[in-house]
Amino acid sequence: MDEIPKIKKIRNSIVNLPNINDSIKNIIKLDDFESNENEANTEFNLQFRQFSKFSKESNIYRIQYRHKPCEEDLLYLLFALKYSCKELYNNKRLIMECIYKPFLCQKYEYDNFSVINNDNSNNLLNEHLKNFKGGVYDIKECLIGNKNCYIIAGYMLVLYQKDDFGEKNVLSNDYEHLITAVNIIYINKIIHIVTGTKSAIVRFYRVNSFHDVQYINSLFKKFSSPINYIFTSSKIDDINSHYFLIDEVSIQLWKNLGEEIIIKYNIEQKDKHKIICSDYIYDENIGEHKIVYADTNFQLHLLNIDDEKIFSFNKNKKLNSEILELNLFKKKQITSVKFYKSNNNKILRTLFIGNVDMILVYDLFQKTINSYFPLFDTIQFIEFYLYNSILYLFCSGTNGLHLLHFRP
Repeated sequence: MDEIPKIKKIRNSIVNLPNINDSIKNIIKLDDFESNENEANTEFNLQFRQFSKFSKESNIYRIQYRHKPCEEDLLYLLFALKYSCKELYNNKRLIMECIYKPFLCQKYEYDNFSVINNDNSNNLLNEHLKNFKGGVYDIKECLIGNKNCYIIAGYMLVLYQKDDFGEKNVLSNDYEHLITAVNIIYINKIIHIVTGTKSAIVRFYRVNSFHDVQYINSLFKKFSSPINYIFTSSKIDDINSHYFLIDEVSIQLWKNLGEEIIIKYNIEQKDKHKIICSDYIYDENIGEHKIVYADTNFQLHLLNIDDEKIFSFNKNKKLNSEILELNLFKKKQITSVKFYKSNNNKILRTLFIGNVDMILVYDLFQKTINSYFPLFDTIQFIEFYLYNSILYLFCSGTNGLHLLHFRP
């Protein structure tokens, strides 16, 4: 059974990144990660592009790590062994090979955080969003033909090519209908775009090519509050597409172009509670769709829906959620959640939880909090990047951006 990710036992394993501008405090997406190791200069660089909610900025950032072995710890250990175990102390080569390298020597340590060419080429970095009025509210990636693209949504809906932001296709430019969520679905292997708005309208577009996108239809009066999340489920068959639409008070599973609603789950409304944050993942190991959401009642809920239930679900049958126990943290408002499953295994075990003060690591098997790390910030966004057996967990809050280093 896979282990829960543990915080890496190094200096600066939790980094509060400095010089953070206001835009990066409301991150909506981190993307285009690039990793580069330079053995000659004993450096490691981690680079990423950042898109921020309510902002027209999407800067590129670089985190630099420098090779810094823990020499002080080694010297302290040698000093202790000299008086407690002289025979082991005399074999310094054994100490170097068996103790220093595997336990004390950290290959890289956080050194610097910078914005690439921010002073001289800010226009170049952000030119693609210069006329994107109102800022970005959601963004998804897709492959159109052989082109990697972004679908960026807000008061506008625009297609961009990832490697050439000069190439764009404005699909909608309606200041009266703020698009709060966007995603793609595949029907008969054709790409379709589905959007949800603040006014609770769902729209569908068919993508014939990058410059040929056709509006199909809309769903009206199916939701009572803004559509905040659209999660596309993993493909169950080659003909139908299934996706979850989540507003402030319900979670709905729809089929194809809004032709049929399969499941509708309403949250408790006796005290007018609302969904604060949510995340979705498909666990292919057991063929189960998992949705986690936090509400304004300080509770964390988990919905498990297997493939068979989707095909045979009776709309009149009630779907029940499981309340996850938060122990000592049950009275702290949860503000962000993120499922974690590493790329090289099929076991889903970990859920990262951000609240008004810290980040929690939740064990979905044991149904308990495994560990927690105070960040003294309201964590509104969680994203991770896995490289070379190190999990880089980005936690954005109202005060800044925090980077945690885990070893899965």
